[in-house]
Amino acid sequence: MTIKEEQLFYVIEQTFLGYCLLVASDKGLCNVSFADDMSALQQELHLTMPRAVLKNVGQYKEGSAIEPYSAWFDCLLDYFSEKGNLRDCSIQHLPLDLQGTVFQRQVWQALQTIPYGETQTYSELAERVGLPNAIRAVANACGANRLAVLIPCHRIVRKGGGLGGYRWGIERKKQLLNRELSCV
Repeated sequence: MTIKEEQLFYVIEQTFLGYCLLVASDKGLCNVSFADDMSALQQELHLTMPRAVLKNVGQYKEGSAIEPYSAWFDCLLDYFSEKGNLRDCSIQHLPLDLQGTVFQRQVWQALQTIPYGETQTYSELAERVGLPNAIRAVANACGANRLAVLIPCHRIVRKGGGLGGYRWGIERKKQLLNRELSCV
């Protein structure tokens, strides 16, 4: 029996948050990451998805077999542009290919219900998933999130009001929160 290799489409573009890696499977978006340089994202792509057949959407012509991937990417890149409307709800309807444990997906679902421009604490999130004593596990699930902004872990802060951690850097978290607040 042969195992079919997964085909993934991707693009790396410059945004107001730095370079952005967008990756999609046939099920939906599976990775939205940020870094200060393109090579870090290229390395991440090859390290985290070593068995996938990777296709760079930027190398295809319009009208080719890359739809709907390029439409998903265009929507997100518009959202992440300097003049993009962060309140645009169209990204909320993009299909997601969530890859995580049952617990992680439960936390990620709860994150998606936090209203735009608002924050919650790690302990509030733990309570929302029905495990008020699992604060560290909730924080780890936030850190395991590979879909920046689509699973809005940047909206989780420490109990005392501190920003806490963010997989893609505290400065990006601060930028996202400030930009969301300015659009509310």
